Amino acid sequence: MTKKEIKESNYFGEVGKRSNFKLAIIRIIPLEGYYGMNYLHIFQDEKSNKAIWYASKNSGLEEDSGNFLELKGSVKKHDTDQNGIKQTTLTRITFLN
Repeated sequence: MTKKEIKESNYFGEVGKRSNFKLAIIRIIPLEGYYGMNYLHIFQDEKSNKAIWYASKNSGLEEDSGNFLELKGSVKKHDTDQNGIKQTTLTRITFLN
């Protein structure tokens, strides 16, 4: 998988439910906040659906590696980004591999 603009996406997972997901990291964006640095992780699943995760620490993941990661997380919400693209927001992420 290479870094590309996500043009179409669908929601996945059930809001409030913890599940396993297979996602590839597309981009990590450092954000300066009131309480220090945060990191926005942008993921994509095998069907090109977009997911995001905010973390207070850098995960150390390699961007755009093309490797899919097994992870467990809770679906926090389904919403859209600033371009109207559907995205799934994840929380409480644990990497399984």
